[in-house]
Amino acid sequence: TWLLAVSIISVQIGAGYAGQLMDDIGPAGVVMLRQGLSALVLLAITRATLRGRSRAQWRTIVAFGVILAVMNLSFYAAVERLPLGVAVTIELLGPLGLAAALSRRAVEFVWVGVAVVGVVMLGEGEGRLDPLGIVFVLIAAVCWAAYIVVSRRAGQQSSGADTLALAMSIAALIAAPLGLRAGAALLEPRVLALGAVVAVLAGLVPFSVE
Repeated sequence: TWLLAVSIISVQIGAGYAGQLMDDIGPAGVVMLRQGLSALVLLAITRATLRGRSRAQWRTIVAFGVILAVMNLSFYAAVERLPLGVAVTIELLGPLGLAAALSRRAVEFVWVGVAVVGVVMLGEGEGRLDPLGIVFVLIAAVCWAAYIVVSRRAGQQSSGADTLALAMSIAALIAAPLGLRAGAALLEPRVLALGAVVAVLAGLVPFSVE
């Protein structure tokens, strides 16, 4: 339970810092820095190699990387258009839907229902919300549910964080064509420093403890 709490707190603090980078390098640039720097640290720690993996493991790694990229690109695109608290809360519909689908006891449906009511109440309290932002965050929500399923499969197929390192590398490469449009701004000391903070708080820590 405490590992889950660390993940939740860390990723939301990281999202707050990521918001400070939006004007400088845009959502794709933030994702590229977040995934890329996290991947570099994990690759150095785990010394992950490309050899000795089955086709099933590679399918999981590639799927994991694609889901990470789409989830983060869509979430940060949503944060650019919606209040952070609203975006985070709507994104919770993904894991809530998964929880509802896997629930077996009545009390589990009750807690899912309470959470959904909270999401609706928060959205109504913010007035009119950007429709495109809502679309982006709903895509992120679906990806979050898929991430939970695939990350569990990855954990079952590997005993270490090397699979996560490779998946993050794939996610960074997917985000790179869009992220590199930020140009020289990516190399500014302030951007690199905040990018490192986001990579640790919103990528390295939560994904590792999960």
